Formats: sequence, structure tokens, C-alpha cells
Amino acid sequence: MFEKDTFEDRTIAWIQFRQSLENSSEPINDLCKYYNRANLYSITCNPWDRKAWPTAWELVSQNRYCCFTIMLGMCYTLCLTNRFRRQDIRILIIKDTQTQQTQYLTGIQKIYIGYDPVLTYIDRTKIGTNLIIQKEFAFNH
Repeated sequence: MFEKDTFEDRTIAWIQFRQSLENSSEPINDLCKYYNRANLYSITCNPWDRKAWPTAWELVSQNRYCCFTIMLGMCYTLCLTNRFRRQDIRILIIKDTQTQQTQYLTGIQKIYIGYDPVLTYIDRTKIGTNLIIQKEFAFNH
């Protein structure tokens, strides 16, 4: 999707990817691999203000992703599949107490995805210890 030139081509690629998740044996790994292909830009929206977040279609149209909008895109992707649309999907804004940096996670049930240094599973035992949740947004309920 990310390498496509037109909105229409990116939309078709995204639809095909979402369809592939329906029967994937490793949908979360596939999701990470897919979004790891996106070029990263500096922050493109205010993560603290949900009203400022781009819609799924705006993300596909703009095709400019920061660490936060990658998480947002992952959430949109999951919510628009039959397989995950009823799951508890969340975006978390966290502070790493070791580095003092703000990070963003996607949470699906009890699975967390974030950068380490590429998109991957985040050890949930770190949540609440050195990764402190500053804000949590329920995504599909």
C-alpha cells in the first residue's frame, strides 16, 4: 500500500491486506510486517486529541505515517476485519521510565504492539513497570 502512487491503488492494496488477515495463521505478525514497510515521518497529528486524528481514508490518502499514525492505521486495519472487529482494540500513549520517551502501542486483547526498534510484540509484563500508561483510547466499543 505504502509504495502505491494513487489513493485508489493504496485503497485496493489495503483492502486486499485486510482480507488476507481473515485467514492468516499469524495475523499480528503479518500486521507488523505490513506496517514496518511504511516510511516514517515526524509526528503528523496530535495523539492526545482524538478529534484531531485522521480517518482511515485520510491516512490512506495522505500516505504519511508517524509512529502514532502507524498505530492508528493498525487499529483501523483490525477494526475493519471480521476477525478482529469485536476484539478489545486500544491505542496506548506510554512513557518509558528508563528513556523518558513517549511511545505509542496498539493493544489487542492482552497483546501489545510497539516499536522495539521495529514493530513487534511488546512484553506485557513491562506495562506498569518501566512503561507507564499516560492515556488509553478504546478503539471500537
